[in-house]
Amino acid sequence: MRLTVNFADTGKKHRLALRKFYIVFSICLILTMSGNIYWYLSFKADAGRYAEMLKREHVAKKTGPRGPQGLSAEKRQLLVKKAAFVNGVISAKAFSWSLFFYRLEKEATANVSLTSISQKLTQGGLRISINGVAKDLPAITVFAQKLDKSCCFKDVSLKRTSVVEVTGERLVSFSMEMEYIGA
Repeated sequence: MRLTVNFADTGKKHRLALRKFYIVFSICLILTMSGNIYWYLSFKADAGRYAEMLKREHVAKKTGPRGPQGLSAEKRQLLVKKAAFVNGVISAKAFSWSLFFYRLEKEATANVSLTSISQKLTQGGLRISINGVAKDLPAITVFAQKLDKSCCFKDVSLKRTSVVEVTGERLVSFSMEMEYIGA
């Protein structure tokens, strides 16, 4: 009796699984790289537009308020507003969620749970909207006061409250907005 072993089929399943892993890994790598390239190019375009606006403003200062190639006072004011908005866009792209959550967690109080957080860029700065649920209204008040006293948040305003029942317990749902300074 002669013993024979066929090694041809043993590695086939292993190679197939390895190929599938490499394909998924390659797709993830390509998506990550394309996202990074998109972010870099949009940041570069924003910086280019900002540099062009500053260059035009610099030329306008040299030629005077109403020179032949200068800007009128109204156009200059509009350009300054647009430059401030572009500065805000650049700072929003550099927004650190981890630092924001760290600072928000520092101000957290007991009996308050946050359900959603969103940011919105405005002319005044970066506005943050927070929705959440609390055990009672005093817990929301303490949370809002702690945020308002913080050095990182200002203009904290409670937009809406309502009583909701979750798993047989009466809770207060709330929505608030604030400006995030990030300092």
